[in-house]
Amino acid sequence: MGFNFINGENGAYARGGMFVLSQAYSGTPASLSSSSAGYLGFTNTISDGIWEFSNVTLNPGTQYFFYMDGIVPLGEVIKLVTTDVYAGGNISTNSPSGSFTSYTFADALFVVTGNQVSGAPEPGTLALMAGAAAILALSRRRRT
Repeated sequence: MGFNFINGENGAYARGGMFVLSQAYSGTPASLSSSSAGYLGFTNTISDGIWEFSNVTLNPGTQYFFYMDGIVPLGEVIKLVTTDVYAGGNISTNSPSGSFTSYTFADALFVVTGNQVSGAPEPGTLALMAGAAAILALSRRRRT
């Protein structure tokens, strides 16, 4: 899976390390680690401006949270929009207090890449299919 922000020239932007979590994080950047609640993965592998995660699978329809472990240097830009492009998503930045502060007035443009994984049937679905097959077999047997 790959993740990147969009820079001011509409290109891919990645710098430093990137954490992906299954829940929002409100602690300090220095405390963010693999023991943080909701931790799914971390990478500092960047190729062509894209963070590459080799150990993370994202599910459709699920909200995830991405946190850089550094600050965007002066002169570099992550493209922001002042509309709610990603419903329920907010940009969080390093605040003067040293913790992440979430802002609801803007979204950072980003791209997630990777192969779509086809899901395996749930055990309950398999049991239902087996039950339906058994009923069909019994009804067929009665006819003969």
